[in-house]
Amino acid sequence: MLCYFNENNEALFLGSEAEKLKEFHQQMNEVMITKQEGNQETAMISDADLVRILEKSGYKVSTEIKKIMFQRGTGVTKIVWYGTRKNGNYNLYLSKSMLQAIKYAQSGINVLSAAMSAFSGNLFIFTRGMIRATVNMIRANAIIHGKVFYSRAWIPRGSGNQ
Repeated sequence: MLCYFNENNEALFLGSEAEKLKEFHQQMNEVMITKQEGNQETAMISDADLVRILEKSGYKVSTEIKKIMFQRGTGVTKIVWYGTRKNGNYNLYLSKSMLQAIKYAQSGINVLSAAMSAFSGNLFIFTRGMIRATVNMIRANAIIHGKVFYSRAWIPRGSGNQ
Protein backbone atom coordinates (compact mmCIF):
# COMPACT_ATOMS: atom_id res chain seq x y z
CA MET A 1 0.00 0.00 0.00
CA LEU A 2 1.61 3.27 -1.09
CA CYS A 3 1.03 6.22 1.21
CA TYR A 4 2.63 9.31 2.65
CA PHE A 5 1.71 11.49 5.62
CA ASN A 6 0.63 15.12 5.50
CA GLU A 7 1.47 17.73 8.16
CA ASN A 8 -1.43 16.52 10.34
CA ASN A 9 -0.08 12.94 10.38
CA GLU A 10 -2.98 11.82 8.19
CA ALA A 11 -2.12 9.06 5.75
CA LEU A 12 -2.68 9.99 2.13
CA PHE A 13 -2.99 6.93 -0.11
CA LEU A 14 -2.18 7.00 -3.79
CA GLY A 15 -3.84 5.46 -6.83
CA SER A 16 -6.47 2.73 -6.86
CA GLU A 17 -5.47 1.63 -3.37
CA ALA A 18 -6.84 4.94 -2.10
CA GLU A 19 -10.24 4.19 -3.62
CA LYS A 20 -10.32 0.65 -2.24
CA LEU A 21 -9.30 1.86 1.20
CA LYS A 22 -11.89 4.64 1.15
CA GLU A 23 -14.61 2.14 0.21
CA PHE A 24 -13.37 -0.24 2.91
CA HIS A 25 -13.45 2.44 5.63
CA GLN A 26 -16.90 3.59 4.55
CA GLN A 27 -18.28 0.05 4.77
CA MET A 28 -16.51 -0.60 8.08
CA ASN A 29 -18.13 2.50 9.57
CA GLU A 30 -21.55 1.14 8.60
CA VAL A 31 -20.96 -2.26 10.25
CA MET A 32 -18.55 -1.53 13.09
CA ILE A 33 -20.12 -1.24 16.53
CA THR A 34 -18.76 1.70 18.52
CA LYS A 35 -19.42 2.62 22.12
CA GLN A 36 -18.26 5.60 24.19
CA GLU A 37 -18.10 5.42 28.00
CA GLY A 38 -16.31 8.29 29.73
CA ASN A 39 -12.83 8.54 28.26
CA GLN A 40 -13.02 4.99 26.87
CA GLU A 41 -13.99 4.32 23.24
CA THR A 42 -14.61 0.79 21.95
CA ALA A 43 -14.87 -0.26 18.30
CA MET A 44 -15.61 -3.86 17.30
CA ILE A 45 -16.45 -5.98 14.28
CA SER A 46 -17.09 -9.67 13.75
CA ASP A 47 -14.39 -11.53 11.86
CA ALA A 48 -16.90 -12.71 9.24
CA ASP A 49 -18.08 -9.11 8.60
CA LEU A 50 -14.47 -7.98 8.22
CA VAL A 51 -13.84 -10.57 5.48
CA ARG A 52 -17.09 -9.69 3.68
CA ILE A 53 -16.21 -5.99 3.70
CA LEU A 54 -12.67 -6.62 2.45
CA GLU A 55 -14.05 -8.56 -0.52
CA LYS A 56 -16.80 -6.05 -1.23
CA SER A 57 -14.20 -3.26 -1.25
CA GLY A 58 -12.14 -5.01 -3.91
CA TYR A 59 -9.50 -6.77 -1.81
CA LYS A 60 -8.67 -10.41 -2.52
CA VAL A 61 -9.21 -12.70 0.45
CA SER A 62 -7.75 -16.19 0.16
CA THR A 63 -9.91 -19.29 0.52
CA GLU A 64 -7.70 -20.26 3.45
CA ILE A 65 -8.61 -17.09 5.37
CA LYS A 66 -12.31 -17.44 4.52
CA LYS A 67 -12.31 -20.99 5.86
CA ILE A 68 -10.78 -19.83 9.13
CA MET A 69 -12.86 -16.67 9.55
CA PHE A 70 -16.24 -18.24 8.70
CA GLN A 71 -15.98 -21.05 11.26
CA ARG A 72 -18.99 -21.64 13.46
CA GLY A 73 -18.76 -19.37 16.49
CA THR A 74 -16.42 -16.95 14.76
CA GLY A 75 -15.08 -14.23 17.00
CA VAL A 76 -14.97 -10.50 17.31
CA THR A 77 -11.97 -8.25 16.88
CA LYS A 78 -12.04 -4.99 18.80
CA ILE A 79 -9.97 -2.12 20.08
CA VAL A 80 -10.51 -0.13 23.27
CA TRP A 81 -8.99 3.37 23.27
CA TYR A 82 -8.22 5.10 26.58
CA GLY A 83 -8.34 8.88 26.25
CA THR A 84 -7.88 10.42 22.82
CA ARG A 85 -6.69 8.19 20.00
CA LYS A 86 -3.67 10.35 19.24
CA ASN A 87 -2.15 9.40 22.62
CA GLY A 88 -1.88 5.76 21.53
CA ASN A 89 -3.29 4.14 24.67
CA TYR A 90 -5.27 1.09 23.59
CA ASN A 91 -5.97 -2.59 24.13
CA LEU A 92 -6.34 -4.60 20.93
CA TYR A 93 -8.44 -7.77 21.26
CA LEU A 94 -7.90 -10.35 18.51
CA SER A 95 -10.19 -13.37 18.35
CA LYS A 96 -8.87 -16.90 18.04
CA SER A 97 -10.00 -17.07 14.39
CA MET A 98 -8.24 -13.76 13.59
CA LEU A 99 -5.07 -15.11 15.22
CA GLN A 100 -5.34 -18.33 13.18
CA ALA A 101 -5.79 -16.33 9.96
CA ILE A 102 -2.71 -14.27 10.79
CA LYS A 103 -0.64 -17.31 11.75
CA TYR A 104 -1.53 -19.73 8.99
CA ALA A 105 -2.47 -17.60 5.99
CA GLN A 106 0.06 -15.77 3.85
CA SER A 107 -2.18 -12.70 3.60
CA GLY A 108 -3.02 -12.63 7.32
CA ILE A 109 -0.91 -9.52 7.83
CA ASN A 110 -3.01 -7.71 5.19
CA VAL A 111 -6.23 -8.60 7.01
CA LEU A 112 -4.80 -7.24 10.26
CA SER A 113 -3.46 -4.11 8.51
CA ALA A 114 -6.88 -3.40 7.03
CA ALA A 115 -8.62 -3.87 10.38
CA MET A 116 -6.12 -1.62 12.16
CA SER A 117 -6.47 1.15 9.59
CA ALA A 118 -10.25 1.03 10.02
CA PHE A 119 -10.07 1.05 13.82
CA SER A 120 -7.66 3.97 13.87
CA GLY A 121 -9.59 6.16 11.43
CA ASN A 122 -7.37 9.00 10.23
CA LEU A 123 -4.65 8.05 12.71
CA PHE A 124 -2.78 5.55 10.58
CA ILE A 125 -0.05 5.26 13.18
CA PHE A 126 -0.40 1.47 13.25
CA THR A 127 2.70 1.13 11.12
CA ARG A 128 3.50 -2.00 9.17
CA GLY A 129 6.48 -2.49 11.48
CA MET A 130 4.25 -2.49 14.56
CA ILE A 131 1.80 -4.83 12.86
CA ARG A 132 4.63 -7.10 11.66
CA ALA A 133 5.99 -7.35 15.23
CA THR A 134 2.52 -8.39 16.44
CA VAL A 135 2.24 -10.94 13.62
CA ASN A 136 5.67 -12.39 14.41
CA MET A 137 4.69 -12.81 18.06
CA ILE A 138 1.42 -14.51 17.05
CA ARG A 139 3.21 -16.89 14.67
CA ALA A 140 5.70 -17.88 17.37
CA ASN A 141 3.05 -19.12 19.83
CA ALA A 142 0.36 -21.80 19.94
CA ILE A 143 -3.19 -20.49 19.53
CA ILE A 144 -5.63 -21.73 22.15
CA HIS A 145 -7.53 -18.51 22.99
CA GLY A 146 -7.91 -15.02 21.64
CA LYS A 147 -5.31 -12.49 22.76
CA VAL A 148 -5.26 -8.93 24.00
CA PHE A 149 -2.33 -6.65 23.13
CA TYR A 150 -1.65 -3.62 25.34
CA SER A 151 -0.12 -0.37 24.09
CA ARG A 152 0.57 2.84 25.95
CA ALA A 153 1.82 5.95 24.15
CA TRP A 154 2.08 3.84 20.94
CA ILE A 155 4.57 1.50 22.65
CA PRO A 156 3.58 -2.19 22.92
CA ARG A 157 3.43 -3.06 26.63
CA GLY A 158 2.61 -6.75 26.51
CA SER A 159 -0.14 -9.22 25.80
CA GLY A 160 -2.29 -11.83 27.49
CA ASN A 161 -4.99 -14.39 26.81
CA GLN A 162 -8.64 -13.37 26.68
